[in-house]
Amino acid sequence: MTSIRYCATIFDDKKYINDPVSFSTEKYEKRANPKGHWTIDRILEESRKFDTRKGFRMRSLNAYEAAKRLCFNDEACTHMSPAGKQTK
Repeated sequence: MTSIRYCATIFDDKKYINDPVSFSTEKYEKRANPKGHWTIDRILEESRKFDTRKGFRMRSLNAYEAAKRLCFNDEACTHMSPAGKQTK
């Protein structure tokens, strides 16, 4: 197997740095919420801030996706009113 060397150009303090070896993506790989951050209690706490599922999904996507992944979405959204036009 051959290793591929690449050259990264970074703009740092008004200088261009071309360094094929020391370029690291470490600072780009930081996660906003580490794995295991969204527990059921945290999801419930976050979902209580919203009145509709759409608001929950749009403003707190990470918590909404975690609730879906844990199959806890319906329980987290029971207090929410339905969004959209409600006609009889």
